[in-house]
Amino acid sequence: MKYIYLAFCIVLFSFLPSDEGQLFLLIEDRGEYGFIDKSGKVIIEPYYHRLKNFSEGFAPYHDRGMWGFINAKGDEVIEARYRKTEGFVEGLALVLDRVDTKVKWGFIDKKGNAIIWPEYEEASSFSEGFAAVRNRQKKWGYINKSGKVVIPFKFDKAFSFHGGLAAVKSGDSWGYIKKDGTYQIFPKYVEVRNFSENLAPAMFGWQWGFVDTAGQTIIAARYDECTAFSEGFATVRTDFGKRYWVYVDHKGKIVFEGNFQKAFPFYEGLSRVKFNDKWGYLNKEGTYQIKPEYDEAYDFKDGYAYVKIEGKWSWIDVNGVVIWQKD
Repeated sequence: MKYIYLAFCIVLFSFLPSDEGQLFLLIEDRGEYGFIDKSGKVIIEPYYHRLKNFSEGFAPYHDRGMWGFINAKGDEVIEARYRKTEGFVEGLALVLDRVDTKVKWGFIDKKGNAIIWPEYEEASSFSEGFAAVRNRQKKWGYINKSGKVVIPFKFDKAFSFHGGLAAVKSGDSWGYIKKDGTYQIFPKYVEVRNFSENLAPAMFGWQWGFVDTAGQTIIAARYDECTAFSEGFATVRTDFGKRYWVYVDHKGKIVFEGNFQKAFPFYEGLSRVKFNDKWGYLNKEGTYQIKPEYDEAYDFKDGYAYVKIEGKWSWIDVNGVVIWQKD
């Protein structure tokens, strides 16, 4: 069994791909943060008080209460001057900045220029060319990358666009709009989530079902909880007896079950499940790829997952082989 040891460092999150195709792994050394690659080599020395994931070649760093950005070499490319940031998405980063005496959300480019002036009470990162933003009247609308309002401020809540549709709330009900601002599905649901694989979880009364992009109910509302579809499957929790999680296909047929206390969507062909208070990973045959033995576990990303066993955090590959373990 191969181990990669890095003295005094604690691994915190998943491998982070840069634009160059490298994989970055966030580490902490005596309260300071840096990055290593999957071999354990230090790429960016632990120096920063806080760091976030790389996105489009930049990682947010925290210094003296403010956020800025570094590149893959660890060079500061945008000074730390923002109260909060969500990182770069579609070429722009959502930032919380002070304007006069007020703190508002806006967007900057990769040179730190304010492309959309901070003026919004709340905002989300861009998705499919649109960003959901909330104005001073507490209404949500959508802007484009020039900052032009393209869908008026008339919603009580609004999510990002996925697959050409965005979930919006009007009064107490949720529906979905198209990019021209008209309704694809009129508000009628208690709660909804984003579309994935042409189906979206929607709550009718107190239970969840799934609807298609035409608003037709494809899987009847009979679940207490559910996840969105991923790689052909969704996980749902029923109130049928023991309240375990099971896996369903696009028609709602149960494809496999196993008295799981919790089951998450498939990522890279593996699903994280909890059984008898231990975590393991299921493959798409419904059998264990990695048997439940972990106290805590995260989803696989780029071929690796972060798990905790016997008090030690480790990185494992898709076969459960430990490639790094905290000493």
